[in-house]
Amino acid sequence: MTSPFVAGMKLRVSDLTGGTGSGSGGGAVGGGTVRMSADATTVSNSTSFTDTGLTLPVVANAFYVFTAWLRYTSGSTPDFKVQPSSPSGTTGGWSMVGYGRDVAPAADTGLGAQFIVADIGSSLTVAGDATGTLALCALINGSFTTTTAGNFLLRYGQRTATVSNTIARAGSFMTLQRLA
Repeated sequence: MTSPFVAGMKLRVSDLTGGTGSGSGGGAVGGGTVRMSADATTVSNSTSFTDTGLTLPVVANAFYVFTAWLRYTSGSTPDFKVQPSSPSGTTGGWSMVGYGRDVAPAADTGLGAQFIVADIGSSLTVAGDATGTLALCALINGSFTTTTAGNFLLRYGQRTATVSNTIARAGSFMTLQRLA
């Protein structure tokens, strides 16, 4: 990786953090961690995606890796569907491991399902439980390359629209790291 800095160059906080001074921006180092301090908006009877609140800025022409731990509750009919959202032109892949799901592209392994790598803009699903109240989690990993700057975020929804609450829960987090 070639450094964007040269000897004798003066550094600004925004060079390292994307201008926020908090280490969460998309400057030369880029990336950060974001955590949900409250539950996200409840999804009920809808397959539309809603924002989890896990959002971080990215710069153009950069390579990132990310990981997330999403706590959720959902019934076994609506399930829990996740989709990364990124600036146009972004390419990459991701996978998710969570409570078993018997739909493609999952490979059921009992209580946990391991997913194949999906394109960065695709959605994957993990199951809810019969009561819709059991605290569950999904583990997410992936990488992507940007061509334009913008925000990278995780969105969620129901696989099947059902009058049942599907909620991304407080305590969920996402870490994003720029590698090149």
